Amino acid sequence: MLHGDVGGRAELRHVQGLLLGSGVDLEKRLLAETRKALRPTQAEVKASAARLPSGYAPTMARSVRAATRVTASADGVRGQVRVSARGKRENRDVASINLGRLRHPLFGRRLHWYNTTVKPRFVADPIDRLRDRIGDGAERAANDTGDRIVRG
Repeated sequence: MLHGDVGGRAELRHVQGLLLGSGVDLEKRLLAETRKALRPTQAEVKASAARLPSGYAPTMARSVRAATRVTASADGVRGQVRVSARGKRENRDVASINLGRLRHPLFGRRLHWYNTTVKPRFVADPIDRLRDRIGDGAERAANDTGDRIVRG
């Protein structure tokens, strides 16, 4: 955490210049830390598919695809992280399975479909863990930038 006392007009202008000058660096660092935290998304979602029923877990682990996208606004103040998951080959209902509902035919009989309750949040739980890492990375980037400003 960064703490300091600033007094006087000249010191305030100096600190203002340092903050404005470091704004671009901070934005780049925040984006880099966010992207770094999101790298394991695909692997963690695939690993989380193991909590599904044993007959369906390997199928979902092979077919689920998690994509991430990080954008920053033009003013450098706001950003957005978007994570999506969907089936790669066949159209898997990732959203319903994430809610705890697996709909399937009985051994290939496509006329009769059944609902099975599964443990929910197989995609949401890994994303929640990533959210914590993103926050930690943003805090690190802000503290590093603040330390550089203090050092001059």
